[in-house]
Amino acid sequence: TLLKAVVSTQSTGKKQLEEMRCQLGERDAHIENLNEQVAALTSQCHGLQRDVTQLQQNESDTDKGTELENVELKTQLDALREERDSLSSSVFILEEQVNQLNGD
Repeated sequence: TLLKAVVSTQSTGKKQLEEMRCQLGERDAHIENLNEQVAALTSQCHGLQRDVTQLQQNESDTDKGTELENVELKTQLDALREERDSLSSSVFILEEQVNQLNGD
C-alpha cells in the first residue's frame, strides 16, 4: 500500500506539473500577445509623434509665411498712406488755386 501511495502521489504530482506547464504556456502566450500589442501601440505613438512634429513644422512655416505676408502688407499700407497724404496735399493745393481763381 505504501508503494501505491507513492505511485498515486507521483501520478498526482505529474498531473499538477503538467497543469502548471500548461498554465505557464498559456501565460507565455498571453505575455507574447501583450508584447505584440505594446509593439503595435509603440509604433502608433511614433507615427503620431511624427504627425505632431510635421504639424508643428507646418504651423511654424505658416507663422513665418504669415509674418512675411504681414510685413509685405504693412509696407504696402505705408506706401498707400504716403500716396494718400500726397494726394491730400495736392487736393489742398488745387482747392487753394481754385479759390484764388474764383477770387475768394
